[in-house]
Amino acid sequence: MLASLIGPIANLAGTWFENKVAKTKADGEAKVAEAKARATVAEKVAAGEVAWEERKSQQVKLHGKVRWQMLRWILGKTNLR
Repeated sequence: MLASLIGPIANLAGTWFENKVAKTKADGEAKVAEAKARATVAEKVAAGEVAWEERKSQQVKLHGKVRWQMLRWILGKTNLR
């Protein structure tokens, strides 16, 4: 009688353990996937910031040229030379 109870209990414990291992493995895979996704986003953000900095630098250079052209135009229209 005791032997007939041990078999199902052992099966139940084995099934529980298998499910626990599968859940732990799935959680680990999910964390790895999340870390990879965050790294990809961080790379894209860094690339975007670099591109933004380059555009901003070009805009500043252009703004300086426009400012001098405007000043020369104003001085040309007035007799302040």
